[in-house]
Amino acid sequence: MRRFLLSLFLIAAPAIAQADDAPVASAIPAVPAAAATLPRGFALPADLSPWGMFLAADPVVKSVLLLLVLASLATWTVWLAKSLELNAAKRRLASSIAGIAAAHGLRDAAAQLKDESPVAAMTREALDEREQSQDTDGTMLLDRIQSRLDGIESAARRKLQRGPVSWPRSARPRLSSAFSARCGAS
Repeated sequence: MRRFLLSLFLIAAPAIAQADDAPVASAIPAVPAAAATLPRGFALPADLSPWGMFLAADPVVKSVLLLLVLASLATWTVWLAKSLELNAAKRRLASSIAGIAAAHGLRDAAAQLKDESPVAAMTREALDEREQSQDTDGTMLLDRIQSRLDGIESAARRKLQRGPVSWPRSARPRLSSAFSARCGAS
């Protein structure tokens, strides 16, 4: 190791002594960094803005970029439409659930919800099932109500899933799970 360091010092010593005598920068011509890495005969375009690069691109590259822009626009449009639709459904659901919470019983809740929302349909179905089965025990009643609510929930889910995109299961609203506990108690 000592021999290597000594030979390195002996080789580098004349270069270090020479650097003190004459400036190195005057001996090497100034070359732009980008031009030093380019092959001979190749020049960078004058306009390196995104629009300038698009205009200077090959027709195949231009067509791919245009297709990507169109696909992005379609994706954002679907996202915006579905987000607005889901937010409106959430507001309607929150309003209906607030009406049920303010009601004094299932019959009162069914009377308050006059619209055709899934929550109103669930309330009417739960009230109908409860009135039809006055003589049975509570567990059987809850199972039958849950069965009816599942059908309404499936119809509401299908309505929300219409369109070019089907939402993943985790993003779908679960109407009956938030509602079924309120139906049996009144």
